[in-house]
Amino acid sequence: MTVIQRKERERNARLKLIINAASDTFAKLGYHKTSMDLIAEKAELGKSTLYYYFRSKEALLITVLETGLKEFFETLENRISSESSTIDKIKSITITGAEFFSKNKNFFNFYVYLSAHPSLRKVVYKKFQPIIYKKLEVIKNVLQQAQKEKLIEQLPIEEITRIYGSLVMSMGIFTSPATTKKQLLKRAEMINEIFLNGIKINRDN
Repeated sequence: MTVIQRKERERNARLKLIINAASDTFAKLGYHKTSMDLIAEKAELGKSTLYYYFRSKEALLITVLETGLKEFFETLENRISSESSTIDKIKSITITGAEFFSKNKNFFNFYVYLSAHPSLRKVVYKKFQPIIYKKLEVIKNVLQQAQKEKLIEQLPIEEITRIYGSLVMSMGIFTSPATTKKQLLKRAEMINEIFLNGIKINRDN
């Protein structure tokens, strides 16, 4: 291993340490009660070292959210590829969402906060929207396959993808510190039931 490679590995390890410490602290205390001092203490690093990597708490939160998004979609892709049936692939999307939000209960609130921040909203959209739209193609492809197999109605695929994606994200909107993983998995089951079967009672004889 060269000196450059070793330094890069050490840098990446330190970044991961900081991001994990920030994620834990944000989750425990919330955004406003979290300070760079507390994050540095959690990471067991000097404050100057923390500022060397991140110029502000906002910049660190953006990185935490970006890391979370990439983790979610990476897990999603792996889970989808492990399922054999197309319907199970669809169901795995909400299950992945439930498990993610059970571990990252404040994720959606932090995302909304940054999206509404006067000086950061443009940065957030520029950084996150390409990731989200690119990865929505994963969901779109599964739904398209379901249409090809005549498992779901031949409705506009773009709209179906957005609607289903919104249902998955709704679990994050209504997740609180008291929400359990069991409750989220139950919601995921209900979302799949409603999305795939509907809620209208068929009274036609």
